[in-house]
Amino acid sequence: RRLFVDLPENEYMYTLRVFQFYAGAMMNLFHFSWYNLAPFQESLGAVVATTTTNYKMDQNQFSKNRRLVKLHLKALVQQGIMDFQHHDDIPSALESWGVAVVIARVLKRHRTESDVLFRMGTAYRVCGLYDKSIECHLRSISVLPHEASKAYSGLGNTYFVIGNYQRALEYHHKHLLTESEKGDRQGQG
Repeated sequence: RRLFVDLPENEYMYTLRVFQFYAGAMMNLFHFSWYNLAPFQESLGAVVATTTTNYKMDQNQFSKNRRLVKLHLKALVQQGIMDFQHHDDIPSALESWGVAVVIARVLKRHRTESDVLFRMGTAYRVCGLYDKSIECHLRSISVLPHEASKAYSGLGNTYFVIGNYQRALEYHHKHLLTESEKGDRQGQG
């Protein structure tokens, strides 16, 4: 299986740099803890090699490596949540989520990618970077259009803060319509 389906050379190099950055960040994060990062580094290298070259690997080994990368993706998302919600360290949260978005895209984890983009949009709004907030929410919608309810709400909140009340109302209305179509009464509230 190939994860990088016909990526242009520059996007491949960018993704490889992000993976390398991610590996370095994980080493820093777990440097003084009980966690042994060596298996992750090997898995990451193997997944990148398998998906970007004609390198052959046993299917069981590939699945094991991919599972390990998914676990680290989940850890990276959670680290961003902790930084944002509990430590008020928005730059660190955005950094974690930025790497998570790229990894989720490469692994074709669309729901995770959309959720992280929504979180980034919220963080940018809190920082006062409204253009970036809008961009992240719109990207979230484009990744998973049939589950864009939260992103519509995020756009409504951002436009409200900017003072564009008409657009805010439009996006909050889209949020309500999406939630009512799903039958989610709690989401409508």
